[in-house]
This record gives sequence, C-alpha cells and structure tokens, in this order.
Amino acid sequence: MADFSLEMSAERIVIAQTKEYFAEVLRCYQSESYRSAVVMLWSVVVCDILFKLQEIETQYSDAIASQILDEVRKFQISSPNSPEWEQKLLRRVKERTHLLDPGDFENLNALLAHRHLSAHPVLTSTDILFAPNRETVRSHIRNALEGVLTKPSIMTKRVFDAFVEDLELYGERFPDEASLAKYLNAKYLSRSLVYVEQGLFRSLWKLVFRSRDPRCETNRTVNFRALNILYKKKRESFRSAIENERDYYSDVDLSGTAFTLLINFVADYPEVFDLFNDAAKTPLETAATKDLDAFAFAWFLDSTVSGHLGRVKDRIQKGGQVLDDAAFKHLYDRAQENGLRDQALDIGIQQFRCSSSFDMANNSYERFIEPYLNEFSATQLESIAKAIDENGQIHGRRRARTDHAAIKPLLDEAFNGKFKYEDFPNFAETVGKQPAVDQLADDDIPF
Repeated sequence: MADFSLEMSAERIVIAQTKEYFAEVLRCYQSESYRSAVVMLWSVVVCDILFKLQEIETQYSDAIASQILDEVRKFQISSPNSPEWEQKLLRRVKERTHLLDPGDFENLNALLAHRHLSAHPVLTSTDILFAPNRETVRSHIRNALEGVLTKPSIMTKRVFDAFVEDLELYGERFPDEASLAKYLNAKYLSRSLVYVEQGLFRSLWKLVFRSRDPRCETNRTVNFRALNILYKKKRESFRSAIENERDYYSDVDLSGTAFTLLINFVADYPEVFDLFNDAAKTPLETAATKDLDAFAFAWFLDSTVSGHLGRVKDRIQKGGQVLDDAAFKHLYDRAQENGLRDQALDIGIQQFRCSSSFDMANNSYERFIEPYLNEFSATQLESIAKAIDENGQIHGRRRARTDHAAIKPLLDEAFNGKFKYEDFPNFAETVGKQPAVDQLADDDIPF
C-alpha cells in the first residue's frame, strides 16, 4: 500500500483560501519548524470551518450555520481577547452539523491541546515551549486533512435536505446514471462519512418507495436514480442496513410509480427481496406474476439467471404474451452480464415465432430480430428460418421479402453456402431461393 501523501491530499482541499493558508503549514513542516506547523494548522482548521459555515449560510440560507456564526460573533464581542470561542466553535459544529464524526472531533481536540502547548510557555516544564516531533505533526496534518479540510462545505449543512434539494434543482441536467453519479460523488459522496451515507439511503428510501405527497411524486424518478447510485456504491453496507431494519424497509407504498420503482429496484438487486418481511414480499410476488413484462424483471423469483430466462421463454410459448422494449432490453443486458446472451436471443426468436398477425410479425422482427442479426449463431439463424417457414403470419406478410433478404447472406456465410433451403420452402420463397434443376431426378424433368 502506498504511503499517504500530504501534498496530494492537500490538492483536494475544498476551499481555495484554505488551500492557500495550508501551503504555509506544509512549508513549516518541510523545514522542520514543527511547533510553527502545529500552531498554523489549528488556525487553518478554524478558518476552514468558518469559511464553510459562511458559504452555506450565503448559498443555502442555512439556519444552523447562521446560529453558530452568530454565537461566535457575540462571544468575540463580549470577550475580544479570549481564544475560547475556537473551542466553542468546534463543539457546536460537532453537535449541530455532519462535518465532524466523533473521531475527527477528538483528533482536533488533541491538535488544540498541542497548539496551546506550542504557543504558550509552561514554567513548570523542563522545556518551556512544547516541541512536537515529526511523526506527531504529520499525524495532526493528516487528521486535519481527512477530518475537515477535504470535506465539502455541504457537510456542515443537514446533508439530506441539501442532497434532495440539489436533485430537485439539477437532476434533470444529468440524464444518464454515469453523469449523475459523477456529480453526486464529487459534491457529496467522495468524502462523506459512513453514517451520513446510511442516513441518506434510509431517508431516500422513504421518499422513493413510501411518500405520496405531490412534491415526492414529481421528484420520485430522480430520487430513485440517486438511491440506485448509493446502493451500487456500497452494496454490502446497505444490504446490512436493510436487514437490520427489515420492518422499516418493508413498509412501502403498494401502488403507482412507487411500487413500480420498487419492482425495478428488486429486479436489479434480487438479494434485497429476501431481506423484506411478508408485507413487501407477498405484493411483489403477486405483481411479478401479473403480466409478462413484470415477470421479466422478477429475477428474485428464481435461484439462477438461466432458470429465470427459461421461465420467461416458456411463458411466451404458452401464453402468446409480448415483451415490451424495456423488459426485453433488461433481460438481454442481465443475460449478457452473466454470459447467457444466447438465452436472451432465444427469447427474442420465440417472441418472433409466436407472432399471431402480420402487424405483430412486423413489430417482432423490428424489435427482436433485426437489431441482433449479427449476434445470432448458425443454429439460431436456422431457428429463425424455421419460425418464418412455419408461421404464415410471418412469411405471408408484405414486408417478408424485404426483411428476410437481410437474413439470407448471414445463413449462407454461417453454413458455408450449404444451407438447406429446400427444408424451409416458405422461407426460401421469400428470399427468392428455388430448388436448382440439377437437384431434380431425371424422371421429374417435365419434358
């Protein structure tokens, strides 16, 4: 494991003015002026906290930040020569914001103690001024960087309020998951504390899957996207959180978009289903069997991906149901992730084979066959030819010749020019392939 770099970590300091002040701390440390480094480091920490409080007071009209700053100003006015306000500031920030966890708070108290010893003579000591060693100073600098200086200003605000307000205002600017994840990681998640992330996830869960007020409904989709990003970031951690509060996470709205999104979430993360109590499990099982599209997402009903793909194919074959684009894309992506792409393609072929009208055949060809022509195996291409040959709604449609012309060269290549068109006469007719004269017996020649 590489050694921790003070210089590289310093580049991640959030406030520009803090970064400028911190450069002096590093210069003192590098020149072995350890006492000066400790004194300056404490001042930089205090300044950084003040900068962050001022920033969110200005940008977010944050009441807590305003209260802390007002208390500091009043104390400074009443006791202009006392440095005690710095310790009060530290305590208030720890009690009222999410900037400091208990460990950070204790580390900064240790820094404050060494700062006092380094700055004030002690007549009862052999060394009148405290002389910290290199290792101690380095430890203080690292703790300050990780505990305060590299954390975003927003951590001094009630994070959940800021988080959902941000999603509401700017979420639509990030239409795909990658861009939204990049934004949220940069602004909130890259330096957030574990318990803050746990709180975000717990509160978002309620907004997405339980709350019914109009504002929640308006923002449900973007909040759901953020919930997905959080869960994917620390899957095991949030899985444990759900398991530890089974009843809380099982209390969900069983209607509308909230329930639809819950089905989608459990489809993406099937392990969550077993963590629910029956209040959530039973409705999910019922909804999953209601129609084919819902069933396609219900991976939690089967122990293996392959088994679930097989059951979807069976339902198509038996019931004549049709997958919508989102459901098939979901099946295809999950199958491909698990090395089972051919099973997903077989489902598309089955859907095509079961076409019960010309329009359905046209639609199925466009959705399940044409986009994947270059992915089908030789066996699957033959299966498509057979499906066409056996179903009059497919080979009898007006577009048959145009569509099937794209299949013929692929069959010729896959079978090295030896595909037996004569075994599939209806398909052969749509691609203009007739039995060759030299294949006919002499007695069959009509003259």
